[in-house]
Amino acid sequence: MSDSVIKISVRGNPQTKGSARAFYRKGMRFPVVTNDNRKCKSWEADIKLMAQLKAPKTLWTGAVILNVRFYLKKPKSAPKRRRLWHTKKPDTDKMLRAIKDALTGVIYKDDSQVVMATPSKDYAENTGVVITAINAEAMDPLELRRILLAGYVSMVDKLLHIDRKDTDTNTQCQQQELRLFA
Repeated sequence: MSDSVIKISVRGNPQTKGSARAFYRKGMRFPVVTNDNRKCKSWEADIKLMAQLKAPKTLWTGAVILNVRFYLKKPKSAPKRRRLWHTKKPDTDKMLRAIKDALTGVIYKDDSQVVMATPSKDYAENTGVVITAINAEAMDPLELRRILLAGYVSMVDKLLHIDRKDTDTNTQCQQQELRLFA
């Protein structure tokens, strides 16, 4: 992969970026801003640390595409033989907000540059997140199309638990993610 595509894997329990609350203390000129989720700060720090290891030489200033896969712990009471969709909390969009904020200033200048984000969440033995950040403006349109299509097919296959070994791209994506979380 080039400097235009960055893949980051972070182990841990994905956290949400809750609603920010602001209040004034007596005698203070500026408000104190707090976050609903206290664990989010350390989660963002973990993501920043892993992102810094693969960060580009200069921050991206153009359009950015994110593909984010969250892996959460499966409940012990869940059925073993049938597909179980992760329809409970945490919300995917709030987890994505934490990712976008953590990558700001490390991969890209501002999270407003994210023009497309594809988050998904699923149950897994090992919890964590796999983030693929793409500098859309620095890539050839056909190469960008190939990467996006391969990512979507792989994501759908993973969500539906389809073991598709007939294409090299899907197999490489699946094997790479399995190695990251092994």
